[in-house]
This record gives sequence, structure tokens and C-alpha cells, in this order.
Amino acid sequence: MNQEEQLKKFSQIIARCWADEAYKRRLLTDTAAALAEEGVELPAGLEVKVVEDTAQVFHLVIPAKSDELSEEELDQVSGGIGSVMDSCNSCGGLTASTSSGGCRGIILPGKITSLKTL
Repeated sequence: MNQEEQLKKFSQIIARCWADEAYKRRLLTDTAAALAEEGVELPAGLEVKVVEDTAQVFHLVIPAKSDELSEEELDQVSGGIGSVMDSCNSCGGLTASTSSGGCRGIILPGKITSLKTL
């Protein structure tokens, strides 16, 4: 599954959590089984931890450090530009930056207001 397909699949899983409280509880307590219900099989040795934001708790996830940077990432670092999070022009929230400038998901304390695929 490529990155775009993964984003779409996880967007669907989050939407199901919002609509189905029982599924959300299974995802929080038995992640692998709940993901398998949605056709997501985890590779051997991969652990997934699911957490839920609340009005009082916001989770900031630090992605695993890559061993190598792309040429574009090296250019951004050496030029002093680039960020992981940007302000979304359409809504003013924070969004994961994309090379095309597209909005992947708006993150505000306590909730994700939208999830969009590229």
C-alpha cells in the first residue's frame, strides 16, 4: 500500500471511530484485530499504539528519524527553510506539510477537524 492509500485507509478508520464507539474501543484495546477488520495487516514485529485526543490532552507524535534525507530535505535544511507543520491557508489550522502544498489533515488541540488525501 503506498502512502496515499495509507492516508485514505487511516482517514476511513478514524471516520469509523467517530461513528462507531464500539469499534473505537476495539481499536484502542485490540489494535491489530480492529485494523484487520479494515483490511490493514501489520507486518511481523510492528506495534501500533492508538491514542485519542481529548479537549484537555493533545498528542504530539515525533516520527521516527530517517537514516537518510532526500535531496529536497537537505536543500531545505541547508537553506534554513522547511517545517513539519505549516499553517493551512484554507482553514488557519496546523497541517502536515506536503510537497504539493496540499492539506493532509488539520490538527487542533482536542480534535482533528479534517483528513484529506492528496
